[in-house]
Amino acid sequence: MLPSEIRVYDTLPQSQPKRKLRTAIENTPNGQLLVAYDTPLSNVSCGQKLTFTPIEEYSIGRHDTTSGVRFGKISTGNTDIPVALKPHCNAASALSEFCITQRLTSEGYIRPYQPLGFLPDRNSIHTISMFEGDVVSCDTITDRTDDPEKIQRVLLIGATTLAKLHKSGVAHGDAQIKNTAFHTKTGDVRAIDLTSSYFDKSCRGIIDDMDWYMGTLPDYITSMPSSECIKTYFFDPYLSLVAGALSKKQQNNIYHITNDLLAGL
Repeated sequence: MLPSEIRVYDTLPQSQPKRKLRTAIENTPNGQLLVAYDTPLSNVSCGQKLTFTPIEEYSIGRHDTTSGVRFGKISTGNTDIPVALKPHCNAASALSEFCITQRLTSEGYIRPYQPLGFLPDRNSIHTISMFEGDVVSCDTITDRTDDPEKIQRVLLIGATTLAKLHKSGVAHGDAQIKNTAFHTKTGDVRAIDLTSSYFDKSCRGIIDDMDWYMGTLPDYITSMPSSECIKTYFFDPYLSLVAGALSKKQQNNIYHITNDLLAGL
């Protein structure tokens, strides 16, 4: 059970080796907040009390993607900040996702949720990030339609999302329709559900992402699109976006796997 009142413990040190960041997270007392640097919470003081208020409406339409996530707002006294609190089993997992969001933010190819800090309790370590109600996952489209144009849009969002992640050197690790998202007002694709993501130094993670995304399409699309449709709205846009950003060997490997996947449809 998360406390309604949270005390600020400290601010995460900036530009430190990963082991020092992990130590800082592990040393944070249960129920106290370790604030990430350069965030809307950066101006809070050590020892300051904040209030967390659950807001169930924030979870509407997100039941398939929450993974134990709690939604609400953190009040600093003068400001209410909408947040999502996501549990991790240990500091290593929480820090891994944090480092990936930092990489994606600095690379600028695709925007993740902004991390605000870490809140340990007796059973897990919660990462706190900004909640954005205008960002929705693509399964909110496929769950309610077999409209070809909407399916094509979802495939294009999937292609764009994976291409932008891969250009940043990140493999998603759980690439599927429910883990791709977009901003309803701007149309921008967003990086979400990065718990299984990792820095991919080879081409293996990229290939696994493409393979897993394709293999899980029947879980979300009742009437599978044709191979030509998937080529036009998923593979071709993906290959166009990563051209020049990956090594020739990586591009060749991706080209071969995409051809193999299309042949299997």
